[in-house]
Amino acid sequence: MPDGSLQPHGHNKLVEVTKTIKQPRAKPGTGGGDNDGPSISPIEPGEGATIGASQKFAATITDPSGVRSVSLVITFPDGSSQSFTMSNSSGDIWENTLTG
Repeated sequence: MPDGSLQPHGHNKLVEVTKTIKQPRAKPGTGGGDNDGPSISPIEPGEGATIGASQKFAATITDPSGVRSVSLVITFPDGSSQSFTMSNSSGDIWENTLTG
């Protein structure tokens, strides 16, 4: 939306969640660093879940080198995508609640 607010795809229709998870990759460093991506599990909502105008997205994300930031990228049926910053709620749990 022009004002930055979210509106569920299909307006007031419920959306079905499907997961396509790309394995994160560590950014190349200057040697001796962590070359493995983080571990991500479980992701909420689960695959096949139906969501409405408001939905909490959460995941447990771990990496031996630590996790500084997490982004949630939503790809819409038309191929466009939007990125949202996740917040560390406690320990290794990262989440964001999106409201349409």
